[in-house]
Amino acid sequence: MNGTFAVLAVLALIVAAAAWAAIHLARLASRAKTTLARMAAIETSTAAEGSPFGSIELAGVAVPLDEGSVMVAPLSGARCLWWRVSIEESNGSSITSIATESDARDFYLDDGSGAVARVLTSRANVDMVERTTDPAWVARAARLLTELGITKDVKSLLWFEERIDVRADVYVLGYARPAEGTSTDGGAPFRPRGFARERLVIDEPDGGELLVSVGHEAALATKLRVDMHNASNMAKVCGALATVFALGFGILVVLYLRDSS
Repeated sequence: MNGTFAVLAVLALIVAAAAWAAIHLARLASRAKTTLARMAAIETSTAAEGSPFGSIELAGVAVPLDEGSVMVAPLSGARCLWWRVSIEESNGSSITSIATESDARDFYLDDGSGAVARVLTSRANVDMVERTTDPAWVARAARLLTELGITKDVKSLLWFEERIDVRADVYVLGYARPAEGTSTDGGAPFRPRGFARERLVIDEPDGGELLVSVGHEAALATKLRVDMHNASNMAKVCGALATVFALGFGILVVLYLRDSS
């Protein structure tokens, strides 16, 4: 009897885990599909094209607000406006996240005309087309683990860095609202003299999200289609597993009740 209860408990855990995975993956697929639909519904424009308030997508380069907005990425040491470091552990069949750290600064999106949008990066979902890693970063990765209080051998881990570098090509999908005022400055290391500032502010749309991607729209769209396809297929697999194990659980319960009566 104890053996039956143990089997039932294991099956119940498998059903719950597979069902949770199926729901989570289905949501990821739906999110990618929704983002692709938003991208298709709006024509990419520049900040110089009038006052495109409302849902908008923009392409340009990321420009710091000032010298104080420039950060140093913890692994590569590159000067950037946003970074995210992921440290993971692989056992050969699965990957476990050990730590994820990130930092962000708002930046101007410059379309080359001097009419710029301020992107509120702290509220953004930053989607990178690819992550980078380098064995030469091992010392910095070890130092980061120490700062986080994680006692693991960094050489047994995987570490990745994602960044929005200064003047990186970026694509932004969000909600444009007018800035409180437009001003110019006398120039800076990153901006020419007379550079117009904050004509637009790009924020989260109602019921949506602000998406920032490093690279061009086509690269992001390709990545989203791949993510949607993979997540959808995995959701179907997990759903099928949950169904199979749920049936097994039900059959065992019926047999147990029959033998007990």
